[in-house]
Amino acid sequence: MGCRTGVVAGGVYGNSYYGDQPILYRVLALLVLALVAGWIASSDAKRLAISWLW
Repeated sequence: MGCRTGVVAGGVYGNSYYGDQPILYRVLALLVLALVAGWIASSDAKRLAISWLW
């Protein structure tokens, strides 16, 4: 959970830090970060499901 939270927090901070950049670039960056957070969450879920087998 910590890594996903860090990705989201980084996106929020980056969005405010780069507020002078065009909104299109900031939205695209947030979408990429959302995909990364989803990938991390799915890999965590798979690892958790596999750990129950052992």
